[in-house]
Amino acid sequence: MNQSIELKGLKASAKAGQSIPHESAHLHVTGQATYIDDLPELENTLHLAVGFSQCAKGKITQFDLNAVRQADGVYAVYTADDVTIENNWGPIVKDDPIFAKDQVEFYGQALFVVAARTYQQARRAVRLAKIEYAPETPILSIQEAIEKQSWVLPPVDFSHGEVEQAFQTAPHQLSGSIELGGQEHFYLEGQISYAVPQEDQTLKVYCSTQHPTEMQLLICHSLGYHMHQVSVEARRMGGGLWRERVAVGTMGLYCLSCGTEIWSSMQTSFRPR
Repeated sequence: MNQSIELKGLKASAKAGQSIPHESAHLHVTGQATYIDDLPELENTLHLAVGFSQCAKGKITQFDLNAVRQADGVYAVYTADDVTIENNWGPIVKDDPIFAKDQVEFYGQALFVVAARTYQQARRAVRLAKIEYAPETPILSIQEAIEKQSWVLPPVDFSHGEVEQAFQTAPHQLSGSIELGGQEHFYLEGQISYAVPQEDQTLKVYCSTQHPTEMQLLICHSLGYHMHQVSVEARRMGGGLWRERVAVGTMGLYCLSCGTEIWSSMQTSFRPR
């Protein structure tokens, strides 16, 4: 039986082609919108810079960070050896090391993080690392990955009934291949997180993330914390794509992988970029 429902008190929705102002547009166009970089820094804030691999694929044969640790303004340096929990993270499958150890899988993979008094000091210290590699041949095409059975995720087959027999006895058969030139987005954009220790072993994290709850889960995973110990605030971000959801997670993890020993020694905040 059909039943009509009268909706009252609802505002008329926009018509096709009618422009509706974004709720923060007046702040963006006037320069009044506040981003994380606009937040005032607390006293004793430490700035982080990440040391990235300079090899597309290979084994690490030398990993000397002595000069990094002795550089001006450096307060601490952390590597995979300092990660006390599982050295993996990911929004769906945890298969991405927080810091690579022994083996690197792509150019620009994170190897270590430097905490220094200023961002410039952290950046300069990172460049002092002495790292050597035994290069290996990277996989650069989908076809090569298939031939070597190098999967991002295990293959999944969906089938019903006798598939092979159906193919062989089908009255009409087509075969061939197609290649598409499209690829996932290349996100050339900045990411930042600002972690502020609070009372009773809790944290307030300002993060340019699209998914605050997921960021909260990742931080708790990296520190072994409970959800109530971490709060994440995402006031605004540069876009609205998948990358703001997952890539910024690494910023938060680098920010927090420096460990609670720094927080217990001094009231310190962290700003990785």
